[in-house]
Amino acid sequence: MNLWASLLRQPVLVGLAAAALGLFGLAAVFSLPIRSSPIIPPRYIDISTSFPGADAATMNRFVTLPLENSVAALAGVKYVTGTTQPGNADINAFLAPGAVPDTVFAEALAAVNAARSNLPAGVQPSTLKLVGDDNANQELNVAVLYPPSLDAAAITAFTQSNLVPRLETVPGIGPVTLYSGSPALQVTMDPLRMQALGVSPLVMTQELANAAAISPAGSLRNGVAAMPVNAGTGLKTPADFAALPVLTRNGVTIPLGSVAGAAVGFNPGTDLAWWNRGPAVYIAAGIAPTGNIIEVARRVRALVAQMQPMMPPGVQVSVIYDESIGVTQSLHDLALTLLVTILLVAAITLASLGSMRAALAPFLAILLSLLGAALVMQVTGQSFNLFTIIALVLAVGLVVDDAIVVVEDIFRRTAEGAKPLEAAQASITRLAPVLAAISSTLVVAFLPLGFLSGLTAALFRPFALVLIAAFLLSLAIALGIVPSIAMWASRSYVHRRRIGLIDRLRALYLRLLGPALRRAPLIAGAVLLVALGCLALARIAPQNLDPAPDGLDVNIFAAAPNGASISYMQEQAARIENVLHATYPGMPEWLVASEQNHAIFGGYTFDRPAQAADAVTRLTAALGAMPGLAAYVAQDSGLPGAEDLPVSVNVSGQTDATRLLGIADQMQAAAYASGDFDFVQINPGQPQYQYDLRLDRRLAAQLGIAPGDIGNTVAAALAEGNLGQASINGSSMNIVTGLPGDAAARTLLALPVATGGGALVPLGTVATLVGVERPNALGSWQGLPSINIQAQQKQGVALSKALADLRAAFAATGARDLSFGYSGPSEMYQEANQQNEKLFALGLAGLFFLLAAQFRSLRDPFVVITTVPLASLGPLVLCVAGGATLNIVTEIALLTVWGLIARQGILFVQVAHEGRELGFPLRAAAMRAARLRFRPILMITLALLGGAIPLILATGPQATIRYDLGAILATGMGGGFVLSLFAVPAMYCLLHRGRREL
Repeated sequence: MNLWASLLRQPVLVGLAAAALGLFGLAAVFSLPIRSSPIIPPRYIDISTSFPGADAATMNRFVTLPLENSVAALAGVKYVTGTTQPGNADINAFLAPGAVPDTVFAEALAAVNAARSNLPAGVQPSTLKLVGDDNANQELNVAVLYPPSLDAAAITAFTQSNLVPRLETVPGIGPVTLYSGSPALQVTMDPLRMQALGVSPLVMTQELANAAAISPAGSLRNGVAAMPVNAGTGLKTPADFAALPVLTRNGVTIPLGSVAGAAVGFNPGTDLAWWNRGPAVYIAAGIAPTGNIIEVARRVRALVAQMQPMMPPGVQVSVIYDESIGVTQSLHDLALTLLVTILLVAAITLASLGSMRAALAPFLAILLSLLGAALVMQVTGQSFNLFTIIALVLAVGLVVDDAIVVVEDIFRRTAEGAKPLEAAQASITRLAPVLAAISSTLVVAFLPLGFLSGLTAALFRPFALVLIAAFLLSLAIALGIVPSIAMWASRSYVHRRRIGLIDRLRALYLRLLGPALRRAPLIAGAVLLVALGCLALARIAPQNLDPAPDGLDVNIFAAAPNGASISYMQEQAARIENVLHATYPGMPEWLVASEQNHAIFGGYTFDRPAQAADAVTRLTAALGAMPGLAAYVAQDSGLPGAEDLPVSVNVSGQTDATRLLGIADQMQAAAYASGDFDFVQINPGQPQYQYDLRLDRRLAAQLGIAPGDIGNTVAAALAEGNLGQASINGSSMNIVTGLPGDAAARTLLALPVATGGGALVPLGTVATLVGVERPNALGSWQGLPSINIQAQQKQGVALSKALADLRAAFAATGARDLSFGYSGPSEMYQEANQQNEKLFALGLAGLFFLLAAQFRSLRDPFVVITTVPLASLGPLVLCVAGGATLNIVTEIALLTVWGLIARQGILFVQVAHEGRELGFPLRAAAMRAARLRFRPILMITLALLGGAIPLILATGPQATIRYDLGAILATGMGGGFVLSLFAVPAMYCLLHRGRREL
């Protein structure tokens, strides 16, 4: 007697174990964190470095490339890309597969710090951060809305010092980020007054730096106490700085206010933000790994309501984006789906077994397996999110299988005259090995996820963990708890000899199977043709990274010409607002204008995905007609890590930026000509008009003006460098000098420069400004010049087709010395394809070895694996027909089908072997196995379809993900069930023909 059979005599122990599992599982359900999606592990290290005032070429040569070289050689770095703009270098060091992010981050930090000694003196310290999901930590957005009459810098300073710290105290909240330029004491030079009063920029900046000096003075002591001494300058307001003496000439003190303005403000070109046409300051907040997004959102809203009375007059603080709304809607839909699935599967089980008592055991198995899976999630640090809840929904149709097989076998034996205890013991002894093998198929199918990396592994490891946990728990429950319930139920079971629907279906099946087994080679050939057809269908099926978008958010991106000023961006933003309000009157929108990115970002949040999809169509047409901008509109997919433009390719090589741009222009024209794209953008874009400062070095030498003084004078006026910090109106602010935001070239040339004799002459005396056109931004890949092309394909065009178009366009340029590669979501798509190929290969190999070990045969694995291509045919036909696409969701669903359909073959082979051991001829043993296993296989398939149907019919945010999973499972299991009913017995007879006579 084995362990499971011995539990039949311990009903109290079994009952206590079931109660404990249910109790602890229920506690886990109420304590698990709730998130919108699994946490995406870091993909790259972002290294941002600023060099105020430097042009793109200087930044690239002296900052970007040295820093790229410093991190490119690290063992954990796969490759490095760089984007250089005036005054800023942004480097992304992508992590190699298997690299430990924290270790590589520490090595990169050390490498960057070591490289600082080789950088120019004015380069600011680099900031490094690990990035997994580019749009992470933005689950909640809070806007501080204020009338245009109020000072934006003052509102930002108030927000930074009062609202942000309070938000950071909310339990469960993650990083809180203020999306605004930092207020600073802006000292705006007046070159003409400076010339008239004899104050040079260098003198002014030196005095300001001295005033910003922070000196720890120490303490004075006497016999009683130690008294600290504050050596501060006492400059606490802009008026104090305006009175600061900058020069004394002929006994007359010249204050700063005589030659410059001093006020709290932003650097010229700082991003501008609006909410519903009014100026705004945005705050983004994330959710901590252990946080509950719904609870955190509720607390943030309560805090915002408490803060409103503290706001200055006319200022309103509001939560303008709350991801918990979509999460709550998705959870509600999923909970309803879960309930419907449980009821549907229970009804199918009841109809199949024909007894309420018999159906009680599988129903209890469902509940205990789900609660046990929640307990495993709690122990392993998982959360309730879209993928884990979908896994629970699928588990309903999976975990009932083992219980159905056990109950059906016990009731069959009872009907044949066995006593309930004897029937239960015989069933457990006979079924334990085969159920273990059946349950192991799904474990083996998903086990390779532990060896993979990338987006697929990040999203579906929690999914696989939940399914595996529920599956293994269902095995334990089916062998330890279900027999006791079935034994109790079978005591009063009266077998009624009547022919039901399942019996009639089985009789029809057996009549068709007999002639089919006499044509086993023909069926084997058909299986081979199906397998080859599946390979062909997989090659022609449309492929995407993720399912079709169906989120609530609509994102707007409008690119302006390279070098567009913030004033131009502000004008364009006003035009966009007019279009948006004409299209959706009364509906608030958010907009951000960025001079650095020469782009305008914005969007809406709708109540239903259908509204968002309609908005994409309407706004694409409206914004696409606007001159001076290139705009695209996209619906959020809801899949983390893939929110950017789906098409992103790079062209790089040892060449110049002008040639790269020419090749990109050709590719852009070819992309539009193909008709497959709505939007194609080149980064960096067209050359920008710039100024070169040309010195008359001979005249400068005659006047005793050092070239370094000229450079420092220009930097003081334009570089917006930090001279130090001061406490202004209670806030710590940088001190920055510059010219008026709309200063012309003549204003710069009017700046006074000191000669060797101490006199001041205008800068234009020894320098001129010459206009040139050159790239205003530069890209690099592994230190080589690079250019990036991003695009949005038209609706219905697969990502695989779009990428093929661009690769063909690159090939048509004939640039054989350059390389073509992928980045962003397109790179993730390529990686996902490679990872999934490994996943399918390892899963198939693991399934083969498992079956070989189970049956101690090399023939039987081929019999069982016959089910794999048969179950793949339906999903692939669905994709080719346009009902879905091959993406990371459908491919994982197909892998799940492989693990599930194999159970059908295992159940058949196990009984067929029993028949052979009893002396049945080969074909008779196959017919016997088909007769005995038809009912449980049909019940298992119906239960799985019962779990898939609610997913197919799902509505609401992210319903497409649920549809893709359900559609692949339904077509795979349904088609695989029908075809395998004939193919598996035929393959069994064919492969075992030589072992015994027919």
